[in-house]
Amino acid sequence: MSFLFWFAVAVVIGSSSCDTECFKSVFNDCQLNAVDDCDHLRAAYECTSQKADKCSMGFSKQARNVSQFLEELCAPASPIRSKFLKQKQCYIEALDFEQCFYLIYNVTDYIETSEDFIKMNKEGCKNLNVYSKCVKKNVKKNCGDVSTFNYLFDPLTRLGQGLCQEVILPADEKSVASDDLGLLSIFSIIVLSFYNV
Repeated sequence: MSFLFWFAVAVVIGSSSCDTECFKSVFNDCQLNAVDDCDHLRAAYECTSQKADKCSMGFSKQARNVSQFLEELCAPASPIRSKFLKQKQCYIEALDFEQCFYLIYNVTDYIETSEDFIKMNKEGCKNLNVYSKCVKKNVKKNCGDVSTFNYLFDPLTRLGQGLCQEVILPADEKSVASDDLGLLSIFSIIVLSFYNV
């Protein structure tokens, strides 16, 4: 009986590791660093969504949701796009607000190595909910319209939580591989998405 239990645990751990290894190709395949406008952003998230499905990642649904919201948000004649663009600068300022940023990253040391960066990203994951509350409060205070902001922010935050749980927090801090999933920055994913809509 105990042999079967440990065999099942090994299968689950092994399958989780394989899923993560499979998802690493997202760096090259989806060109996440080449995003500079809404169409590229939408394409990058569509690619990420497909990669998450293919690799059986637990955040596949969240990735699909972001991709679907961007489909509408990037459509030139979309009413939600029009509302979003009117407030875009205010939203970006709320996301970049220094007091909120320092809630997600307690940056006290200079980031010199990939290990430092992965540790910083893990800290960001642990503080994502606190950051989210701070940003929403700031949007409500300075921009007024929280519902349009939440249209993109909430799905991005849910995707961020999934990425944190499944790939960033378990990442090996000692890894020097350029495709280490611990190098994914939740803050960058959320903020840069708003910049590029």
